[in-house]
Amino acid sequence: MTNFILKKINQIVDHRGSIQALECSDFFNSKFERFYFLKFTSENVIRGYHAHKNLIQIFFLINGSVEVSLDDGEKKSIVILDDYKTAIFLTKPLWRTVKPLEKNSIMGVLCDKVYDTDDYIRDYNEFIKYVKKV
Repeated sequence: MTNFILKKINQIVDHRGSIQALECSDFFNSKFERFYFLKFTSENVIRGYHAHKNLIQIFFLINGSVEVSLDDGEKKSIVILDDYKTAIFLTKPLWRTVKPLEKNSIMGVLCDKVYDTDDYIRDYNEFIKYVKKV
C-alpha cells in the first residue's frame, strides 16, 4: 500500500528526559492548518469509518496505544501506534478506523487543511467507487 508512510519521529534524549519533534516540513509543502486529538475513554470505541478526498494528515500517539486500520480499496493494513517514535503520514484517499488498545489513549492529528465536510466520504461503497475513478 503506497497511500501512507510510516515516519520515525526525531527524538532527543538527555538526563532531563526526551523531546520528540515532528518536522512538519517533511510532510507538508506549507504549514498545517488544523490540529486535533482523539481521546478514548473506553477500549470499546472505534472512530473513523470515513476517507478524505484531498486532506493530508499525520497521525501520532500522545498516550496509550491505538490500532489504525487503513484501506485503499484494494489492500488493507493495520498499524499499531504504541510509542511516541512513529507517525503515520496519510495521503489521499484511505478508508480509516482508529481503535484504542488501552483506556485513555490519545492520538494527535495534524492536517494540511481546515475541516471541510465536502472532503469526507462517509460511505464505504461510495469510497470504493471513488477510488476506482481516481
